[in-house]
Amino acid sequence: MVIHDISWRKRIEREKIEAQKLLGEQQKLALIGQVAGKMAHDFNNILGVIMGNVELMLLDYDDPELQEILRRILDHTEKGQYLTRNLIAFAKNQEPGRNIFRLMKNRPGTSSDEKRFEWHPDPSVICN
Repeated sequence: MVIHDISWRKRIEREKIEAQKLLGEQQKLALIGQVAGKMAHDFNNILGVIMGNVELMLLDYDDPELQEILRRILDHTEKGQYLTRNLIAFAKNQEPGRNIFRLMKNRPGTSSDEKRFEWHPDPSVICN
């Protein structure tokens, strides 16, 4: 009777199974990241439209109560954009950003009643 030690073979088979499980988990996380990134881009586009319209309304209406409501809406959409930027960063496996772009702002030296504005988009937020 001949006895062969196959414990090394069993160990290699277990390691192979563990590596396959790990690869499956990594692929699943990559897919989740891609879906999160695409959804974040779409949601960010919606927030951009809301922000743009609210900023235009802030220029057009002088009622203090309405101005306060519009500013709160704008603040919350900026928070939403910050969250979507973090999702996009997660999807791209990057460090989340800290800057939120404003769709428009008054130029230095101009008053708000002149209703001039500039658009300074953050390229990392705009999808192509």
